[in-house]
Amino acid sequence: MSNTLCSDSISARVQLDGCYFHYETEETAGESRSNSLLHKECGKPAVEYAKFKEVMEEAFATLESGILNSNGFYSMNYKWVKIMAQCEGDLETCDCSSCVNDAVLVGKEECGSSLSAQIYLDSCFISYDIFGNSVPGARRNGNTERLAAIIVGGAVAVFVGFALMSMLKSRFRKDEYE
Repeated sequence: MSNTLCSDSISARVQLDGCYFHYETEETAGESRSNSLLHKECGKPAVEYAKFKEVMEEAFATLESGILNSNGFYSMNYKWVKIMAQCEGDLETCDCSSCVNDAVLVGKEECGSSLSAQIYLDSCFISYDIFGNSVPGARRNGNTERLAAIIVGGAVAVFVGFALMSMLKSRFRKDEYE
């Protein structure tokens, strides 16, 4: 994947679910790392923000404590949120935890109402996404509601059509008897 997407680059990073690949040249190796934001993607906003924010605060707290007891990768399902964090392989536990804490702050500040997000810092990555159909704060898929509205509207149109036809038919019968 790095050859396809980054063929002319002297360094590259490829982040997959549960897999991180990073290479660099000798000239760029060993440059000081920071927890600066490289990239972020925020998803669609939640509808019921108060309930969503409460669960996300709990999920972020669990992530921040979970990464301390991991080897630089932590993934979990918390209620209806899948959340994960990953640090570069040679990052010490405290540095990894610090990076994840910074990524969580970016997530809260810049993607706070989003149902999903991916936050890439220089030395770590976090992501979260909702799963399930009964998530408080999730925007429902409009296709189901639209289909139901079309079916109900069609049924009403057919009923009204039959009612009009019956009225016209009875009207013509009265005209024949007069």
